[in-house]
Amino acid sequence: MGYRSCLAAISILCAGMAPAMAQPAPTPKLIVAISVDQFSADLFSQYRGRFRAGMKKLIDGGAVFPNGYQSHAATETCPGHSTILSGHHPSATGIIANSWYGVDGREVYCVYDKDRAVPGRPDQPRGPANLKVMMLGDWLRENDAGSRTIAVSGKDRAAIMMAGQKPEGVFWWDDERGFNTSVKPGADAATALAPVAGFNTALDKEWTKAAPVWKAADPLCASLDESRVYAPALRIDHHVPPALRRDSAKPWREDKAFL
Repeated sequence: MGYRSCLAAISILCAGMAPAMAQPAPTPKLIVAISVDQFSADLFSQYRGRFRAGMKKLIDGGAVFPNGYQSHAATETCPGHSTILSGHHPSATGIIANSWYGVDGREVYCVYDKDRAVPGRPDQPRGPANLKVMMLGDWLRENDAGSRTIAVSGKDRAAIMMAGQKPEGVFWWDDERGFNTSVKPGADAATALAPVAGFNTALDKEWTKAAPVWKAADPLCASLDESRVYAPALRIDHHVPPALRRDSAKPWREDKAFL
């Protein structure tokens, strides 16, 4: 085969392969975004060999960036969560800190929203009023009316920030009430809490039975489950959970000393 014939054959082969190589990737049906406060790259590396199940699946099937960094100075919880799914700096998201002082000199909590009531917390309205940008969930909804955004967190500010402007559900942990939420104007509180009502009820029953029990998943963690003396005047109790000091015979969830 001559030189030109060889080139022609290669060109035809490549042309035939091009459509197959250009096939678009399948559209994902589920996107899960997880944020862990203070989970630095060095901690991830330290425990990487001990991860199982979910975390191990992410490592084996994903990409790890050990040298990632935030290009803004406001590394508190609320500003950070406002940037993760928006791509904007806090100066654009409007969330410059966990709390700040307004023009009237009053302190403003980052997810304070006078228009969204929180069941059982009449003095703590919560919502995305201070968030000035759209999040990933908002963009998805603009392109697909059938998409839904749900956020769950231990803190109100984490759930509300990452959920964006118009989530279908946003829930956070309340020590006294279980998972709680914010209610849009005109909406019904019971309906808003319906997705977590069953969980809260079941948890109440479990907490009434006995104190929570922590079981170490790793021998290294179990070895730390003790009280240690690090200096003559420094003793640290590493028990998880720490020793419970109850002041009454109330159910666990109602005992303020326990909570």
